Amino acid sequence: MKIPEILEKINKFSIVPVASFSSLNDALAISDNLIKKDLPIIEITFRTGNAPEYIKTVKKEFSKMLVGAGSVVSVKMAKDAINSGADFIVMPGLNEDVIKFCRKKNILCVPGVLTPTEITKAINLGCDILKLFPAEISGGVKYLKAVSAPFPSVKFIPTGGINPTNYQDYLEQKNVLAVGGSWPIDEITSNKI
Repeated sequence: MKIPEILEKINKFSIVPVASFSSLNDALAISDNLIKKDLPIIEITFRTGNAPEYIKTVKKEFSKMLVGAGSVVSVKMAKDAINSGADFIVMPGLNEDVIKFCRKKNILCVPGVLTPTEITKAINLGCDILKLFPAEISGGVKYLKAVSAPFPSVKFIPTGGINPTNYQDYLEQKNVLAVGGSWPIDEITSNKI
């Protein structure tokens, strides 16, 4: 899938469920539930060593699922994610080597930023879709409004502190492509899948 098509889908879904799984069965059950809820997208974090296996299996079992790799902090992790079939890469911070690697592989890479300096650096590296992290404790919607004027070409995917009570406020911002968070996963697991 090409980057413009992936971005179109992320914007259409508007929510990127973020998950860290402890078992393959959980990854498959949550993915199945997300599809049933018409939200066929997930960001599987690299917080466990099994993330590549989970990404590969979810992509194989659910071909319509858009699967991202999250918490990617090294080129090795990015390689493992891409080799497992990840459609996009999400970083908690701004790693120039990962960005360059993903651009070479023509894979959507969403670096995490917080400051105007980091936003500027990301733009200079060719990225205009950025993860604002941690969003809520860093000013949230007010911060997004403040950076919209100096950075009109940037679209954000705010993550960190986004929940069912505030995500709509974020989505109303012109510079927000989508929001990321674990609450859709929490809602599914609280219903005991």
